Amino acid sequence: MKVLVTLLLLYFLVYLLYILVLFIFFERLKPYIANPSLTDYPQVSILVAARNEEDNILECMKALSSMNYPEDKFEVLIGNDRSEDNTKLITLEFIKAHKNFKLLDITENVGHAKGKANVLAQLARTANGEYLFITDADISVPENWIHEMLGNYKKSSGTISGVTMIKGETLFAKLQSIEWIHAFGMVKAVSDQNIPVSAVGNNMMIPRKVYEETGGYENIPFSVTEDFELFKATLGLGYDYQQLMGSGVLAYSKPLNSLKRLLNQRRRWMQGAVHIPIVLSTLLLLQSLFFPVILCTMFVLPNFAILIWSGKLLLQYSFINRVYKKIDYKFPLWKYIIIYEFYTGFISLLTLLYYLKPGKIEWKGRRF
Repeated sequence: MKVLVTLLLLYFLVYLLYILVLFIFFERLKPYIANPSLTDYPQVSILVAARNEEDNILECMKALSSMNYPEDKFEVLIGNDRSEDNTKLITLEFIKAHKNFKLLDITENVGHAKGKANVLAQLARTANGEYLFITDADISVPENWIHEMLGNYKKSSGTISGVTMIKGETLFAKLQSIEWIHAFGMVKAVSDQNIPVSAVGNNMMIPRKVYEETGGYENIPFSVTEDFELFKATLGLGYDYQQLMGSGVLAYSKPLNSLKRLLNQRRRWMQGAVHIPIVLSTLLLLQSLFFPVILCTMFVLPNFAILIWSGKLLLQYSFINRVYKKIDYKFPLWKYIIIYEFYTGFISLLTLLYYLKPGKIEWKGRRF
């Protein structure tokens, strides 16, 4: 019993220290330039991989067509990845009125690339832009997206990412939204301390010359987390990275509507997470184990467990609330913070079990 108590005390000490350090890091973020002044407007190519996105693609295209950037200075390339629904028809109808939009049918694979990576590889080959912007067909980007990504870009960087948030009205959607913002806050906190984590494939920019130096997706080792592989390739070339946080780079994604789809997504993400630096992956494991550990502690040291849990909730609430303020987004976090605690504990355990199950990863109707 004495050994168990000692281990529990050590675990909670490390865990609370970890949250406190994240909070301190977040208070020391690098400056962000809102509404920057551009001296010129370079040519930009926006790449969108689309597979069976009939429910999402129109909203995505409307957002892209409404951006505050000269229309003759950006093109939107949409790759139809053998969709089996009305994605192609909806896209063709929309682009009739938008000369800078183009649809490409992707029917073959190039090099090592598969799935989304294969679509992006072929879109990049067609692109004319000096900068490649990458987003997903279920994402709505803000009108200042290009402007603020370029205005904050540093020439030493290989990739630059914005923030993506889930937007929906159901409780399940709101919990996903909190989870994403929480994760982006943690990524931002450590990234600004020069600790590499990843790039965000649905809200990302990479200079064309950097992308070509990596050899492109067709020459990068295939992974279901293609954004992380591209990120690693740029780091290997000696480039820096940027994780931006501001309302001008805040994009919205639709929520997943079932637990199965959510777990499939998290299992895919875990493929990338296991390759991040050992210190970070250890901290993620530490975080995912909090819920079962605190429940066990309730039976051994109930008063201590309540004290620790209360402290953790307070720090976590303060941290997430700060992230919302950073992106100028008003959200009644206090209404959901307790439910969110149980949600994350439950999802973390299920994700770990789901990741360990045998079999390939399912994504967009395919197995990888």
